[in-house]
Amino acid sequence: MFGGLARRPEATEDGFALVLCHEIGHHLAGYPFSGSWSADEGQSDYFATLSCSRELWKDQKAKNAKSRALISEYPKALCDKVWSNTDDQNLCYRSMLGGKSLGALLATLENSNVDFNTPDKRVVSKTSHAHPAGQCRMDTMIAGALCTQSFDAGVIPGKDLGWNRNTTEAEEASGRFTCLSQEFAVGSRSNCWFKSLL
Repeated sequence: MFGGLARRPEATEDGFALVLCHEIGHHLAGYPFSGSWSADEGQSDYFATLSCSRELWKDQKAKNAKSRALISEYPKALCDKVWSNTDDQNLCYRSMLGGKSLGALLATLENSNVDFNTPDKRVVSKTSHAHPAGQCRMDTMIAGALCTQSFDAGVIPGKDLGWNRNTTEAEEASGRFTCLSQEFAVGSRSNCWFKSLL
């Protein structure tokens, strides 16, 4: 990570916090993996809002509540559809706004834009382990914020499988802590980088 990232005009405090969560995700997020030890880029983005931001911000109820006045109608409706508790909704809004900040920063560096209303339409034929485009990364963070599964920070899904970490067995193990597209209408990993093996 470079200090210039935090000083970019697109980067909010919460957007930068999600960068830190993403980096932690390389160590803790698990399947799919990008090598012998680290979770790949998309999975680290997913972990940032599925687990890390929830843990980081769960007790900041007053600050989370401020996001209610800042979030636009479409992402608000997405959060409200899956989270019935006001505190959970506010945390979802905050995660979405942080994800948009980070997505906007990355898109600016790519000479493109991101928007809640224009999800990345790409569908990969196999999981990509590279950095996804800004819109795809924002979509992935949105999905993490909408996933109602609880991540267990004491488990790195698929790690105990050794060299078989990017297999159906690893994906099934990760399903206890993520929203698999076969079981959840929203909150599953984005198709713009992830291809299920199941």
